[in-house]
Amino acid sequence: MASKNCITAGQMYVLLFISRIMLELTYSLETDPLQGGWDYILITAAGIILTAIAALPLLWLLKRRQGMGIIGSAEYEYRWLGISIAAIYGIFFVYQAIRSVGRFDFFVTTILSPNSSYLTFSILIVLAAVYAVFMGLEGLARTAGIVLVLMTVSILTVTLALIPQYDLYAIRPPISGTPEDYMQSLFTAFSWTPEIAAIAILAPKVKGRLNKGFFIWMGAILLTVSLIIFVPLAVMGEFGANKMFPFYIASTIARLGSIERIDALMVGFWVTGMFVKISMYMMLVTMCFEKIFGKKHRTAIIIITAIIIAGVGMLFSSTIKSVYAPQLQIIEQISTIAVILVLPAIVLLGTFKKKRNVKKHE
Repeated sequence: MASKNCITAGQMYVLLFISRIMLELTYSLETDPLQGGWDYILITAAGIILTAIAALPLLWLLKRRQGMGIIGSAEYEYRWLGISIAAIYGIFFVYQAIRSVGRFDFFVTTILSPNSSYLTFSILIVLAAVYAVFMGLEGLARTAGIVLVLMTVSILTVTLALIPQYDLYAIRPPISGTPEDYMQSLFTAFSWTPEIAAIAILAPKVKGRLNKGFFIWMGAILLTVSLIIFVPLAVMGEFGANKMFPFYIASTIARLGSIERIDALMVGFWVTGMFVKISMYMMLVTMCFEKIFGKKHRTAIIIITAIIIAGVGMLFSSTIKSVYAPQLQIIEQISTIAVILVLPAIVLLGTFKKKRNVKKHE
């Protein structure tokens, strides 16, 4: 294994943390049935906790088959199963990359530069990601460490600068939605940590203890996401809940001493975060399809993936309805449950079955 393709558990979780937080920073509460309030904060936290529980079969599998990952574990049972798992995860990561490009395209062309082209931004961010994939996993992990510091500084700067404007009474009180609203928001929150699926693929290239780092990572996500939701609601109340990209809107009114355009600084940090996110997904797609077509086709896999992500991502970025269409939300929820819970559980059960068969032959 080349050193440039091997990282520590801590570096992996930094990559995954940045990816998850980027989604929250560019999310619009307009599309959520609860539309803010204490309900939304609590339901989002519950969704993250539920996702962590759903990942337990995957963690158990990776502990039983250390150094193999889900594809290697499936291949150990049946060759066709390993190929099938690689294809499913590869398609899932392509979809996640497309959705990520679409969301950020919409953010940039709606808020930052309304006259810019969707295609131009898609091509630029994907080309940068292609370069990162060729540079290798370790290079991306090192970049992510720097981006993490910048992102943390940006979030804390906005949070601290707005403290004088916090008004807890401005946040809508809990139990203000219907049971259907709560269930819809809960499933949405559950599907918004697809990075767990990345652990199943990256595990063979990671040095260190995955399980301990996993719960630290999920705890960090829980705290950070809650903060990102809380700040605009505490400052703007219902107005913030009904605005697209509320944390960015909150950053535009933040002031820190003589610095009056904190939002401009934030956007620069967030662009680098999106670069890390798309690069990671492209790297995961490449790793999956290399298992099917072989490493000799690596370059072709990367180029085809880049074309698909840039082209299709543009189609999901023209309006808020196309970015957050209910049909896409359902696809995202079902596919996330499949790769986080269902498939790892199936492969895990296969490991117990094979062990019993070995004992019988003995």
